[in-house]
Amino acid sequence: MERLLSLGKDRTVTVTEKRIVIRNGDWILFDLPVCTGADMTGKEPDRDGTARFKGSFEKDGAVNFSWEGKSSDWRKEYTFSVFKDHAEYAVRIYGSGPLEKVRYFCAEEGAPGANYDTDYYALPVFENIDGMTARRLCGEDYTLEPYLACPPPHVFPFSDPVNRDWLGVGVAAEKGKCTYDRFSVRFDKPRTFWFEIPYAGCTSVCGEMDLPTLYIGFGGDPFEVVGNYCAWTREKFSWPQYCPAAVPAWWRRPIFCGWVEQWFRDGQTGKNIQSRCTEEEYTRMISRMENAGMDPGTVIIDDKWQSAYGTWEVDTAKWPDLKGFISSQHERGRRVLLWVRLWAPEGLDEDECIRKDGEILSADPTSPKYQKRLGHIIPELLNGYGADGFKIDYLYRMPPIDPADVMADKKIRGMELYRLYFETVYRLSKAAKPDCMINTSIAHPYFSDVCDVIRLHDYCAAHRASVSIMKYRASVARAVFPGILIDTDGGNSETLLSQTVILHNREACKIGIPSLYALEPFSDGDLAMMQRDWDSYERALK
Repeated sequence: MERLLSLGKDRTVTVTEKRIVIRNGDWILFDLPVCTGADMTGKEPDRDGTARFKGSFEKDGAVNFSWEGKSSDWRKEYTFSVFKDHAEYAVRIYGSGPLEKVRYFCAEEGAPGANYDTDYYALPVFENIDGMTARRLCGEDYTLEPYLACPPPHVFPFSDPVNRDWLGVGVAAEKGKCTYDRFSVRFDKPRTFWFEIPYAGCTSVCGEMDLPTLYIGFGGDPFEVVGNYCAWTREKFSWPQYCPAAVPAWWRRPIFCGWVEQWFRDGQTGKNIQSRCTEEEYTRMISRMENAGMDPGTVIIDDKWQSAYGTWEVDTAKWPDLKGFISSQHERGRRVLLWVRLWAPEGLDEDECIRKDGEILSADPTSPKYQKRLGHIIPELLNGYGADGFKIDYLYRMPPIDPADVMADKKIRGMELYRLYFETVYRLSKAAKPDCMINTSIAHPYFSDVCDVIRLHDYCAAHRASVSIMKYRASVARAVFPGILIDTDGGNSETLLSQTVILHNREACKIGIPSLYALEPFSDGDLAMMQRDWDSYERALK
């Protein structure tokens, strides 16, 4: 059996009884074995004999091919579906036991994996803060994992330089079943590879399980590939759409965040930055800006206004009148966000935390007691103190979780745990103050309904390429969330090179919401110049 089908333009897929071959014109992009390994914890890697072809059929606008396989641990059913512009690869396994990892296209006896014969590039999203150009793999493993973009979109855009085209391979699952949080491409030797997702024994099969589905699609550039993948997740699994209500005008106004200014006030040592997050210091920052003629629309009080990271309770020694400070900013037409650090266990009781061998690892989003704490403190901060939202940071600090960890609900893992945590904070915040802003650095379509403003995160000051990095990250964020507001972030302010920051600020006004992190390195003239750019930006909004 051999069948040739179109994937649009000159892109084709040839399906045989043993292989799946994807071409662009005459150029072979992928040569894929049918089999996938579902490794069980504590056992040898899962291997099939050659999968047996069962037949093909047409359904739901696709030509579907099916195979069956068997290993020592599982009975398997494979389906490869070819649509007009993309393909899907699905695997169902039958059996019981804890999954360690899944290796797509890498389980046939005697075959190390899939083959390719072109150049491949992985989109690092926000992972690499020192330079955001596409990373060429050249036989090097690469993982899309939670870090600055948390989580990143789980899709690899691969370059086809012969045809000046891009091929994307991504993974997704039904809502409630995304118990993984990373996606890798791994190499056995040059030109032999497979895709992999980890489960670490935390997801168990009880009778049968549909493994996450692979998406194979195309695009004219890597950002179009990401956008097409995200659109597919929403259509295939009914993942949420990004459909914001009317955006409050103040969300778009320029931002001042005091984080790097705290660093300067601490003598650039980095040892006691948190001690500089005080009412006195922030009052001084505001006065400095106003004296230079600067007027941000939003002020972010950064790390650490809390008495303990985990409790979100105000440190009244450092902030004796936080409510009064916020009120004074409101009188000047400004809004105030509070920086928060997710996962931090500081100040929490033991039964509010994820624990292992008696050691507290992090806050436990599944803990009813911790959820009750958030349900009390979030409305108090927003309504009692008058804060206007939160800048949510440190999403990637979820501890490595294994089945031995103590948590209230062990079944919620991976992206499901991220989503539960973030959705809890988001829903409580919106219930307390509907127009509050939730500012964060998520870049995954599964979170489309719990995002207001996407932050592009820190830049490496020494790199002096923050503008190109900013544009790159903004393109990724908008590919995931079309139309989302972008906080361009001003984390390069520590560079001490005022012209670099002035350029960044000017370009930021064209890309998203301009944001400044520091005042100390700049003269009043520098600040006035940046304010003029802000004025032009705000006039354009009106």
